[in-house]
Amino acid sequence: MSFLSDQTNRVAPQVMEFNRAFLDTHGREFSYVGALGFAPAGQPGVYAIWTPQYSDARCIYVGSSINLQRRLNEHLRGSDNLLLRQYMAAYGSSLLFTFERTWTVVAARDLEAQLIQLLNPECNIAWN
Repeated sequence: MSFLSDQTNRVAPQVMEFNRAFLDTHGREFSYVGALGFAPAGQPGVYAIWTPQYSDARCIYVGSSINLQRRLNEHLRGSDNLLLRQYMAAYGSSLLFTFERTWTVVAARDLEAQLIQLLNPECNIAWN
């Protein structure tokens, strides 16, 4: 099941239902252990950071990178995005992340733009 490509043609209520089901099976703890254990090193792709299921799981940030593992760890060391840092302080390791590998950085950036438009993540919107 592909988190990102399966969502691009869905309407908002369907996206939220899919998000919850996807996070139950694919969501990983947004921590150093989670990033090192699950995010691929040296591979391009798109990642999403989510609030925990107990808070009605919603996507708060979408990003892309040439190296998913490194980028997630950079966020964990201290994001430039103030709102994302506030979420990290409030939820700690209860935040979740999901990712999808892409073949190229261009494909990752295209998919990132689609997901930002589709999911309207609060930390991306506030950052722009």
